[in-house]
Amino acid sequence: MKADPAQEVIERLTGAGFRLTLAGEDSIKVKPASNLTETLRATIKEYKPALVAYLKCNTFNGLGEIASELFQERSAIMEFDGGLQRTQAERLALLQVNYLLHHWGCKTCSAAGQAGGERCDSGMKLWEEYEPHLRHLGDTGQGKAQSTIKPEGV
Repeated sequence: MKADPAQEVIERLTGAGFRLTLAGEDSIKVKPASNLTETLRATIKEYKPALVAYLKCNTFNGLGEIASELFQERSAIMEFDGGLQRTQAERLALLQVNYLLHHWGCKTCSAAGQAGGERCDSGMKLWEEYEPHLRHLGDTGQGKAQSTIKPEGV
């Protein structure tokens, strides 16, 4: 299945060494901005609404430093210990962290993980995105060795 245009733009930018984050409700911050070409600026402008929507749905902006550290930890382990390309490691780490943050904060999904019950609708969607990668993550030492960092209040 072909990725959506926003995901393709984000993967192209992150592969070129840029970081995209939300800056407010509908603004995007790109670092290092000084390295953006006019072509890349035009692409970001063209896809801005889709990029903002993608970042809102697929990142944990605003969830604090611990969530960011968890993402950095997961992606670094997948890249350096697992031998994945950076963009693939970040994509898988994002799936893993988004699922874990939801799982830790949702009594329904937490119980499902422990007893094999039903997940909530949001948790099921996150699980269906994350689960196909578990075998691959296991191959790189990630499937069973999940982080012991659990954000407070989640």
